[in-house]
Amino acid sequence: MINNLILVGRLATEPTIKQISDNVKVCNIVLAVNRPFKDLSTGEYGVDFIPISLWNGISSVAFDYCSKG
Repeated sequence: MINNLILVGRLATEPTIKQISDNVKVCNIVLAVNRPFKDLSTGEYGVDFIPISLWNGISSVAFDYCSKG
């Protein structure tokens, strides 16, 4: 069985990339995802900040083409 998760949001931080070894790169981002419902006490929508690590090929693409906002 395959589990899939689709998150739609915006980048809360600029992507950072690190070279782990000769052929391995890792890019770290933080994704801000709005909650689809309002908080009962404040009446405002909440936001979840999700840390994500991207490895190898996709890490270079995210670092080159994605930015905060």
